[in-house]
Parts: sequence; structure tokens; C-alpha cells
Amino acid sequence: MVAFPFGKFALQLWFPWCFSSGFDVKVRKVRVSLLNGAEVRFSSVELRLLLADWRLWVIVLAAYSLSATSSPLVFSDIQGYATRALFWVLSASLYVIVLERYVVAVMRAWSKVTSRPLPLILISAPLVLLVTHLSVWFVMNYVHDIATVNTWENLLMHLHNVLLVHGFETIALVWILPDIRRKRETRRTSIHGQVRARLPEPPARQILLAGRHFPLTDLKRVSAAEHHLNLHYSDRTEVVRERMRTFLKQMSANDGIQTHRSHWISNAEFDVFDGAGVTTCSGLVLPVARGRVEEVRAWVATHKPTTDVSLTE
Repeated sequence: MVAFPFGKFALQLWFPWCFSSGFDVKVRKVRVSLLNGAEVRFSSVELRLLLADWRLWVIVLAAYSLSATSSPLVFSDIQGYATRALFWVLSASLYVIVLERYVVAVMRAWSKVTSRPLPLILISAPLVLLVTHLSVWFVMNYVHDIATVNTWENLLMHLHNVLLVHGFETIALVWILPDIRRKRETRRTSIHGQVRARLPEPPARQILLAGRHFPLTDLKRVSAAEHHLNLHYSDRTEVVRERMRTFLKQMSANDGIQTHRSHWISNAEFDVFDGAGVTTCSGLVLPVARGRVEEVRAWVATHKPTTDVSLTE
């Protein structure tokens, strides 16, 4: 069967005010317990999605059509098929119109009494009884196609409606709601993935030296020679006329450490500190100035905790 938004179309056609701003109350979590003891939680947004789901409406229409056209064993007081169909349509309409606000009001009152989940049958039964009573009153006063109702038939009709609606609600919460949540999560993940795919890659961090930009991504170390800096990359060396302090102003402790006035080593290139010098990942041994030993040792403790402590002493 092809899925189409029959439920949402029907709601918008019959009750357009349900989708207006007046119906958009703040999202609230509802906790209910089913007859088997299972607990189900849902929000007012998910309640609307359930009411708009085509599968729920197919089940409801099938059950209502059967009740309206079959032999009126239960509804012997409602004579004609058309009258019974009107009764069901009117009952369903009233139920949908007041359902969300009714549930929110009941849960607010219930939460003031106890923190336990509210049994689903206690939510639906009063509403169904009220809707049934109003629908019978309308048919009796405006259609006049209803016989005298005795107490037993009246009780049987109300009990039938309570159980029927409770069955619809249980199916919606146990079968349809989990599927709606899976589809929403799949759709949300797909949208997030598409957004991430469309976002441009963040520009690589660069440093400005002598009016030129140099990437910092794969910079291993920097050495100073007279008035020039040698920027040593994985695959090349760039020479620029600039001072070391200009370079250091653009660096942080997370980027690397200056071990000597003429040497700076990146965090990724720093390998072993033995108290007198630093061995890089490329195998070079660079000097450490005496006045910088403690500074380098403190930096190693913070940024290179896996370094062998015995070598740093």
C-alpha cells in the first residue's frame, strides 16, 4: 500500500484550527501505562503525528465502516446505517478536536497527585464516554432516527466505544509510534548528513610572515638563521626573511614549544626530552637552552604526558 498523508489531509479538511497556532501548545512528555504493564512516553508533537498517520486512519475507518454497515446488534437503538455512520463520524471528530488539550490537562492534574504513569484506560474512558453521550444527544435531537434506549443497551454501547477506542490507542502507541520515531530519526540523520556534506571544509590555519601566508598544518619545526626563518615541512623547507618573535606571537602552547632562541618544535614533531636536548620524530636532536629547561619540562608534563619521565629528569 502506498503511504499518503490521508490522516493529515482529513484533519486539515475537518478541523483546520487544529493546525493553527492556537493548537500548538508547549511540547510536554506524557507517561502512560498499558494493560500489560508496559510504560509508554510520548510528546504532544508525537500525538499529532499519530493523529496524522494514514495507517491509524485506515484501521479506524475500517472498524467504523464495519460498525456502521453491519447488523446493529450492539447499536439496536440507532436504526439506519446512515445514522450510525453519522454517529461514528461525529464521535471521531469530537475525539480528535479535544484530544491533545484533554490529555495535557489530565496529565497536569495527575502529576500533582503522583509521579507514576497514568493508566491509558483512565485517560481515554472519560473522554470516550463524554463523546459518546454528546454524539447520541445530537442524533436524538437533530436526526430523530433513534429508538428508546434502555439502561442495558446504553451501558453496552458506552462500554463498546471505550474498548474500541482503547484498542485504537494501544495499536497507535505499540505499533505505529515506534515506527514514526524510527522514520523521524532516519530523516533527521539524513538531513544532518546532507547539511554536513554541503558545508565547505574549514580553511587550514595559516601564519603570516613577511606578507606571505604559510600553512601550519604539517609544519614540523622552525629554525632561525641570522635574519631568516627556515620553515621545515614534511616535504619541503621554506625560507622567509622574518624574526622568530614574529612567528612566536602567532603560536600557542598547544602548537609547540621554543626550546632555544633559534629553534621551535611542533607538538606533533616533539618526541623525547632528556634534559639537555630534544629528539624529534624525524630523528634530529635539537638543543635546549639552560634557561628553558624548566619551561620545556613543564610543557612536556602538560602536553606530552606519555613521554618517559625518567628521560625528563
